[in-house]
Amino acid sequence: MQNISNKDRSSDYITGLVSVVIPTYNQVDFVKETIDSVLEQDYPKLQIIVTDDGSTDGTVQIIQDYVRQYPDKVVAVVSEKNTGIPANFNRGFRQVKGEYIAWLGGDDLMLPGKISKQVKLMQQRPDAVGCCHDAEVFQSHDGKVIGAFCQLMNGQPKYKEGGVELRFEQNYFTLPSTVMIRSIAAPLHGFDERLKYQNDWLFDVEVFRQGKCIPINEILGRYRRHERNVTGNSSLLNSGPEEVMISLAIIESRYPDLYRYVSKRRKQMYLSLAVRSFRNADLRGARNFLLAAIRSGFVLQGMVVLLALLLFGKYISTQLSLSPYSRSHFFVKLNKIFWKA
Repeated sequence: MQNISNKDRSSDYITGLVSVVIPTYNQVDFVKETIDSVLEQDYPKLQIIVTDDGSTDGTVQIIQDYVRQYPDKVVAVVSEKNTGIPANFNRGFRQVKGEYIAWLGGDDLMLPGKISKQVKLMQQRPDAVGCCHDAEVFQSHDGKVIGAFCQLMNGQPKYKEGGVELRFEQNYFTLPSTVMIRSIAAPLHGFDERLKYQNDWLFDVEVFRQGKCIPINEILGRYRRHERNVTGNSSLLNSGPEEVMISLAIIESRYPDLYRYVSKRRKQMYLSLAVRSFRNADLRGARNFLLAAIRSGFVLQGMVVLLALLLFGKYISTQLSLSPYSRSHFFVKLNKIFWKA
């Protein structure tokens, strides 16, 4: 892995420029609105990189129309084949010229003033390497607002300021489309293409081990829910936990200073996998994961999970079978309290 200091890399980027990376794949119904939400920002210094992963539905034609209309602002990176999420991100990442990088899903939206507010705060806080904000979650088919992302996913109304330790919290999520980072903080190797779904979490760990993420506790984006969302993919539900464990092994091998965070998260994953096994009626697997958690030091936590499964297993299974955005606020809050203990 190549090592290079942030000071050495600072000359590689254009001061004040924000590179907005928009990965797309078969989003013909959404991508125009997404790109327009960036073009309508009141911040003038923008590089819009739309990186497409082999779309077959007309998405590429729309992107190319924008390149023709805004040749000095919009860049298209098009793959003829579908290569997966991390490879698509990396194609866009390699085109970045700006001092800052803002990510935006090809079906998500920026609200007015988002970029200018993030840049202003980042300029005021040179100790921070990133900035995030909240987003409104809405249903694509009817426009119904489900709620604020932070409340729905984290069980709390606001984001908190912090560094890499936040990335290891079991129930602390930031939506990629709400995050802006300093380009010099991004790992040169980009997103790990061995990981199909957890690559962005590993990327964030590598960014925020270098400094803080500061929040703007406003809703400055919109997150669209529809049937093709990655988070609704059954493959993610099945392989996600295993990819977290693989990511933890990668982090431990690269950054031994993060061992205590890795160790705690690994123990938490044993408990999560025990619950998943129970939900799948794999009682032997549930027992083995509980024993692994207890042997690794999570004795009390393991016993609490065992008791909860015995008493409320049906309720827990029902909640976990739902989309994260459909679970009861009580369950999300209770889950938050348990993992924080």
